[in-house]
Amino acid sequence: MILIDYSQVAISNIMGFRNDLIQAEMSGDSKGAEDIIRHCILSSLKMYKKRFGKDYGDLVVCCDSYNYWRKDYHPFYKSKRAGSREEDDMPWDVLFTIMNQIREELKEHSPYKVMRIDRCEADDVIGALCNHTDTFGNNEPVMIVSSDKDFKQLQKYNHVKQFSPMQKKFVTLDKGETVKEFTTMHIVKGDTGDGVPNIFSPDDIFHQDGVRQKPVTKKILEEFYALGKAACRTEQEMERWDRNERCISLSHIPEEYENADMSKLHRWLSKIKQNCTVMLCGGSDSAGITLRALEKLYKDEVKIENVYFMPEIEVLSESKEVYGESDHPDVDELYQRVSKLDSKISIATVYRTVKLFEESGILTKHDFKGGKARYETLVESHHDHLIDIKSGEIIEFVDEEIEKLQKKVAEKYGYNLVDHKLELYGIKKKK
Repeated sequence: MILIDYSQVAISNIMGFRNDLIQAEMSGDSKGAEDIIRHCILSSLKMYKKRFGKDYGDLVVCCDSYNYWRKDYHPFYKSKRAGSREEDDMPWDVLFTIMNQIREELKEHSPYKVMRIDRCEADDVIGALCNHTDTFGNNEPVMIVSSDKDFKQLQKYNHVKQFSPMQKKFVTLDKGETVKEFTTMHIVKGDTGDGVPNIFSPDDIFHQDGVRQKPVTKKILEEFYALGKAACRTEQEMERWDRNERCISLSHIPEEYENADMSKLHRWLSKIKQNCTVMLCGGSDSAGITLRALEKLYKDEVKIENVYFMPEIEVLSESKEVYGESDHPDVDELYQRVSKLDSKISIATVYRTVKLFEESGILTKHDFKGGKARYETLVESHHDHLIDIKSGEIIEFVDEEIEKLQKKVAEKYGYNLVDHKLELYGIKKKK
């Protein structure tokens, strides 16, 4: 994937035509101003697709939303940017209006994917997509197009690289620097551009006239490199560490936002990969349990619309590992297990989810004689079942003689055997 930091890329390319844009606006040539902005954005996207498309695939335009969630943790986050722009001759209002218009046009008419999540920045979208391409194990190459140095932290993934449109070169860590050190340094030192002070300074330090931050020396940084948060000497410093980690680290998107919008992330990710829709719901931990299901989708290139991975699939995925090979739960049993993970889930939700998985080919349904429908997940190899009609115990088995006989019977009647289902019912012999 080619992940475009939309605002950053657009503005960095438009700045090359800054004087032309100012002149067009001052002369009242609104059409000329729009043409400049439109040319800069569209030509840059085309250029990056041409340059990186062969090696990195689809282009995804990652956009900022409004009212960032980071302001819940740091009220002064990016609070000075609007003021600084008011003192600039650049027609920022016109620029952002046209950028928003082009974003919607790209979403509606272009071959590019456009992704925007409520209360999230493009950084969150890019960070989450990189995190999840790693989590799902496909490790497809990712090129981030942005001059934002914060993305260096994503170089912890070997499949992620970054290109700066401002410097027109690839972004790499400094010689001898590790991702951990880079992230720690920025948590300790903060980010002046985003209005995030260092951990030794109060939230509003940048709004206090004549007051400067306490300097962060090399010796102080080395302590934090070695100890991390444990190097904080006061409770106040620990609170400020948490503030900065929330604002800077792309591994610390709050659960309430990540979980609420994960479906959108995976819907885009899966469209890029297989043109299918994968919606991931439930807790952040349960999401990882669906890895085998996703691998099956990718391997088989199954085109499926709206597959919901919820705590139900976590329980089913663990079914035989926890309860043994004989475990084939019915919906009631599944509901009891799922309720332990999420007490708010209703049995109706479990029924709907199981039905959806069955239709998608992820679950196998068994209508064993004299009982409720039972299920098993991700059957990777064929097996048959022996059912004890008294106890309900289910035994999975494979018998080569039976396999040969069924093939022989099919050939006898002029058929090639492609699949079969065998259920044996019995009563256990008394010893």
